[in-house]
Amino acid sequence: MGVGFSRDGDVAVLTIDNPPVNAASHGVRAGLIEALARAEADPDIRAIVIACAGSTFVAGADVREFGQPPREPFLTEVCAAIEATPKPVVAALHGTALGGGFEIALAAHARVALATAQVGLPEVKLGLIPGAGGTQRLPRLTGMSAAVDIASSGRRVGMAEAQALGIVDRIVDVDLLAAAIDHARSMADAPPAGPSHMATGGQVGDCVPPPLTPPHKGEGDLTTAFPDKNGDDLRSKRLQAGSPPPCGEGSGVGVASNASAMPARRGRGGPKGRSGGSPSPYAIPHVAIRRAGGLAVQPFDADAVEAQIAAIERKARGQISPGRAARMVRQAADLPFAEGLARERAAFLDLLASDQAGALRHVFAAERLAGKVPGLDGVEPAPIRTVGVVGAGLMGAGIAACFADAGYAVRVVERDGAAMQAGRGRIVALYERQIQSGRIDRTTADTRLTRLSFGAERAGLADCDLVVEAVFDELAVKQELFAALSGIVRPDALLATNTSYLDPDAIASVVANPERVLGLHFFSPANVMRLVEVVRAAQTAPRALATGLAIAKRLGKLGIVSGVCEGFVGNRIFTAYRRACDFMLEDGALPHEIDAALEGWGFAMGPYAVNDLAGLDISWARRKRQAATRDPAERYVSIADRLCEAGRLGRKSGKGYYAYEDGRRTVDPIVTDIVEAASREKGIVRRSIPAEEIVGRVLATMADEGKKILDEGIALRASDIDLVLINGYGFPAWRGGPMYLAGHR
Repeated sequence: MGVGFSRDGDVAVLTIDNPPVNAASHGVRAGLIEALARAEADPDIRAIVIACAGSTFVAGADVREFGQPPREPFLTEVCAAIEATPKPVVAALHGTALGGGFEIALAAHARVALATAQVGLPEVKLGLIPGAGGTQRLPRLTGMSAAVDIASSGRRVGMAEAQALGIVDRIVDVDLLAAAIDHARSMADAPPAGPSHMATGGQVGDCVPPPLTPPHKGEGDLTTAFPDKNGDDLRSKRLQAGSPPPCGEGSGVGVASNASAMPARRGRGGPKGRSGGSPSPYAIPHVAIRRAGGLAVQPFDADAVEAQIAAIERKARGQISPGRAARMVRQAADLPFAEGLARERAAFLDLLASDQAGALRHVFAAERLAGKVPGLDGVEPAPIRTVGVVGAGLMGAGIAACFADAGYAVRVVERDGAAMQAGRGRIVALYERQIQSGRIDRTTADTRLTRLSFGAERAGLADCDLVVEAVFDELAVKQELFAALSGIVRPDALLATNTSYLDPDAIASVVANPERVLGLHFFSPANVMRLVEVVRAAQTAPRALATGLAIAKRLGKLGIVSGVCEGFVGNRIFTAYRRACDFMLEDGALPHEIDAALEGWGFAMGPYAVNDLAGLDISWARRKRQAATRDPAERYVSIADRLCEAGRLGRKSGKGYYAYEDGRRTVDPIVTDIVEAASREKGIVRRSIPAEEIVGRVLATMADEGKKILDEGIALRASDIDLVLINGYGFPAWRGGPMYLAGHR
């Protein structure tokens, strides 16, 4: 494993082969330095292609090196060597070029990619910024605003957008390696464009290779336009800003090939190409070497970019890395390239040692560990093709959309025709909102809707492989449904409950073959929230559990295994968290003060804002069910009950813990009166509670309840609890989670 060296005539092909994701490990870095030197020293080599074996380009750093002493050569040195190579260097991109992989590609003199490839700088998600030139090279290619967005968000960029921004020079549907070799050869044939930028600081070459992309199925002609968030053509905006035009633009040169797409093959010989003398279907005009480090950042609106960065910092809610990444990109316009690289590296090393980076590395490792469930080794998930969803309220509609988005055939069943039409309307409206926000286009929405069918008869679920219920959260309702489904679907079809608090074992008790029953607890809105608690009931078979985890993964969600208890992992801790906050209401705090303290600490929303959003009536119904069995000696706070009795059910009623005039959350003095009256009735002398105490009491409560959950075997590991709170309840990921914090006090 490392870097292979092969030749296609006068082009050297350096093939990174480091399964499974070609991480930029020490062996890869050292291998690239050695292979570049070899190619540069060989007079018969005129150009170089950097490619990767397997399913992806370099997908980032090697996580096995996290926390280890750094070993030379560093990635900064590798990228500098690539960029300084006097012979043309082309990066051949497929799969994902992320983090250090994208920085390697940016250091190359050109980038050729499969249409399905993606690039990005996700370092901010680990509490870092790019550390090998990403913040300095990217704005020299894309312009300032786009680079600020990409570096600070960590998002992935598809090839249509990448080409419009000037990141990628050519996109091909097939035969990536051959196209990259021909592109490198055409650069070697180009006449010298002037003195090296490495010596002068000026730009080498005055043109960009032409975007030789044929129309892609379902995407249109990517050489014409790609709109930004405002609907403007990014490509035109680059030209207007003064970016150099593509060489030969308007020449009508295109790509035509019927060969199969084939990234570099694994093997000692590296990727195989055509002989140097054979005619190429990818022949293009000669194009000059273009070193990103030698380009000037094009003019931009400094005030607009400053406002963009300020918005990024506000949105980060205390996480440092997004703002640091954005400001490091901004400095590319003011600093010489070498100084920008030095400052970027210093900032990277500073963040690497930070508490936030340590916490986010914990979260990263926790996600990798979450799918490793004892007893499931070698257990194959059941094949799931058709999914039934019973109930199409807000939750059911979101669940149905999740499955349709993932390519499943979905049967939605409601209690009658009117409810069925209302449910269909909710799903259509959901897709319309996504179209309006630019998340999907009309064609994608229409395709997903064709996967959905609607009915009012349960018999329509007979051939489903899985049925998920999203009906009213009453045990009798769910038991009646599952008993009926037990006689409708196949004996091996899985049955999943989406209950938030009820006992899945009680639900499974009415089912023939109860080993096929499990919980799939989605979080609202189901089509947005990433978390799914995969609940293992007492008789759930290993194959059913494995299938639940596989489904969560296919849906693009994070599946966390939970045992059975009231509220499972997340809602049980949230209940304890809310109880602690309610005690503080009686002790002297007000809802907006508690929310402000927790949101200021990093929570996405405080508990009372969350309750208003979800609706106070749901938890009220649960409290009324539990009233007869509640321990009278236990401290009970009646404030939420009083709000409900007054018709204050949250946002949907226009008022809850807050008032919502014109949809804006405002403090309501009526709520203050209700809270203070509750304290007086219990004889509690109210006191001011500082934000630090509010946060401390909440964190201690979460950790204590989490420990009980671990001790009872409900959660598999402490890190799973952290993931549930982060992905389902707005706990700031950069804090690591309540269990992580408890272990690092």
